[in-house]
Amino acid sequence: MNKKQIQLTEQDIHFLVEDAVRNYLINEGIDEGFWGGLGALGSKLGNSMARGGQRMANSVGNKWNKAKNAIGNKMTQAGQAMGQAYNNVKNTYQTGSANQDAQKAITNAVNALNALKAADQKLQGLGQASVLGKQAALIDQLLASLNGGATSISGRFKARRGAMTN
Repeated sequence: MNKKQIQLTEQDIHFLVEDAVRNYLINEGIDEGFWGGLGALGSKLGNSMARGGQRMANSVGNKWNKAKNAIGNKMTQAGQAMGQAYNNVKNTYQTGSANQDAQKAITNAVNALNALKAADQKLQGLGQASVLGKQAALIDQLLASLNGGATSISGRFKARRGAMTN
């Protein structure tokens, strides 16, 4: 027996191992079952991964919707609060403007009534009878009512100035 040396390439070895494994699987009758089992396992694994992926996608979607709704509700509440704040500012401005108009009118009325009293006194100083007569006392009462402190008309307008800012 003469032994000859055989040289094999890496590709030749791969082919021989593959061929030997294939022959063994076929001869032992596990070829069909083995490959079928691997196929079933792969299919089951793929289906399981798909279901897991779907569950994960649904979970992420649900979390996204909850977050979106929560943010939407907070934005709605913030918008309502801003609307109310705007209305308060607007009403405060308008109240202040009306108060200023009232104070100007009261000042003009007080000045006009004082000028009327002064003209009547000037006539009396010239020897004339009072034009105002008994109404002079009513004018004094009206002056006190217009500009006589916190309970006067002027004071009540001033009290409303800050009413909308509370």
